[in-house]
Amino acid sequence: MWDMGVMDGMPFDPGMPGTTTYTVTGTDANGCTDEATIDVTVTEEISITYVVTPETVFEDGEIDITVTGGVAPYTFDWDNDGTGDFDDTEDLTGLADALYTVVVNGSTGCSATEKIIVSTQASVGEFDQKAIAIYPNPTVDMITIEFEGTFVYELTDINEAIIAQATATDKEQVSMENVASGVYFVVIKANDTVQTVKVVKQ
Repeated sequence: MWDMGVMDGMPFDPGMPGTTTYTVTGTDANGCTDEATIDVTVTEEISITYVVTPETVFEDGEIDITVTGGVAPYTFDWDNDGTGDFDDTEDLTGLADALYTVVVNGSTGCSATEKIIVSTQASVGEFDQKAIAIYPNPTVDMITIEFEGTFVYELTDINEAIIAQATATDKEQVSMENVASGVYFVVIKANDTVQTVKVVKQ
């Protein structure tokens, strides 16, 4: 008989992260008993945060990620040199503007994936990133895109599937009420230049 409601041979959910000691008592036909204990450690899910340095001249973008949760040491697999090898460095330098995907594995088998866009600030001309305003961000139902002049926008998910797209002038409101919580991207095209802004739906 196990304590804490555990049934022998049956799966159970240990609950919140941390280490818990479980005790099992064995009893034979004569009523003799003995006990044994085991520690079960639950770790938090792996979380990936990042800082991106945009490309300003040819292939000088950078991605600096920070990993928490899981159990270190971690291994990293970036998709810019093939996938499945898990022999990459944690951070990347010398990057062109593109979408990059990293998979992080913890030492106990936990895994997390993050898609990261490196944008470009090279030759932006009149299309200055400071002229773009997207708010509120994070949002719960609606975002407003402000950009002086006529522009084309696309709202995409992390897999680059287009959720909404249209042409607008100066200001446009876009509903996100019917999309799931998560990370999305607004791709704005104007003056033969493209700029991408990450938006979080709560």
